[in-house]
Amino acid sequence: MAGKHKKELLTKEKAIFSVIKDEVGKIDNMGKNIDQNVVTFLCISMSHWLGYWYKKGEGMEIDTIIDHNIRIIFHGIL
Repeated sequence: MAGKHKKELLTKEKAIFSVIKDEVGKIDNMGKNIDQNVVTFLCISMSHWLGYWYKKGEGMEIDTIIDHNIRIIFHGIL
């Protein structure tokens, strides 16, 4: 990452990570062997990559996809 906005971007990324990690930390029944950092990065990754593959008007609507993401994050796949 380079450019004049690098420091500002990193500051914002850290703030977003912190907010998500704090929310993940509020999950009461999360297994003790599950790392909060890993869950936080997975949440961010799922949201980030959506912007690369989602095509409006093709397949599911964005709200449905977001609902799926939330269900998978909080309830898992199985």
